[in-house]
Amino acid sequence: MQVFPQPIESLQKIGDNFVNFRTMPSGVTTLVDPTANQNGLIIRSLHMALDSTTNASIFVSATPPSGPEDTSKRSLVFYWGANVDNLIFPYQLYIPAGEGIYLANEPAGGRLSLTYDFV
Repeated sequence: MQVFPQPIESLQKIGDNFVNFRTMPSGVTTLVDPTANQNGLIIRSLHMALDSTTNASIFVSATPPSGPEDTSKRSLVFYWGANVDNLIFPYQLYIPAGEGIYLANEPAGGRLSLTYDFV
């Protein structure tokens, strides 16, 4: 009897590397340093849960953003706490070499889980 509705080889892999925050810190936090990303990486899973006061963004850039509303950087996710909810990012994403992943959050609060693999 097969447990999965499809062959296990076709299922999405969870990343070997991870970042988890029970409470996301206030300010800008480096999730993946650009210098560690030498050949590119693949985001495998991303889950965020915010409370009613938290404003959070995840950026992909060679340099850190100034804060959650920095429009000069590529924003992967922006999430404003007026809507208390969960976000599960449904896609795997390739991040080019030399790019980092940053969390910008104000104030401290909410949760984040990210898994990824280096290429």
